[in-house]
Amino acid sequence: AGVTVLGSLLGRVPVVKQNIEAILLLIVAVSVIPIGVEYLRERARRRRSAGAPPGEPAASQVPGTPAFPPQVRATDLPRASRGGGRHASNG
Repeated sequence: AGVTVLGSLLGRVPVVKQNIEAILLLIVAVSVIPIGVEYLRERARRRRSAGAPPGEPAASQVPGTPAFPPQVRATDLPRASRGGGRHASNG
């Protein structure tokens, strides 16, 4: 209810009423800033950990190199670890 009342009150202010689209775009832009900051931090961290000099792609960014370790499939595990086999039934 508080947001509705706030919207009603702000809608009566001429500056807000005339510039509502710009205000909404500003809110969206400010909301996206943390995503960009985290992206840049992670990219810098990966470059440092890969030992790549600035401006060079890190090992995870080189074509043909997987960005993440390969996934382990159930068929790669020993049979006892797969969770297969007989299960006790209830009846």
